[in-house]
Amino acid sequence: MVGYQFNALDGEYGYLVRIAVHPACNSKGIGARLMAEAVRFFKALIHAHHAQHPGRDTHAHRLYEWFGFVRIQQIGFVLRREL
Repeated sequence: MVGYQFNALDGEYGYLVRIAVHPACNSKGIGARLMAEAVRFFKALIHAHHAQHPGRDTHAHRLYEWFGFVRIQQIGFVLRREL
């Protein structure tokens, strides 16, 4: 395995929780391919209107910005648990 993505859905919001690529495979376009597939999934299959990333400070921010993501002011956070 050289990379993976983990996404979540909440109504009309799609969340790109994590995209990771093995360090030995950096700079080979794998992260961009994973990102493109996530965006395609959210747009085409579930008709999500927004896609978000939790916004951790990572070196991947350039990739998110390249795909049109913009930083927004964060207002707190939400914890959820099914009962």
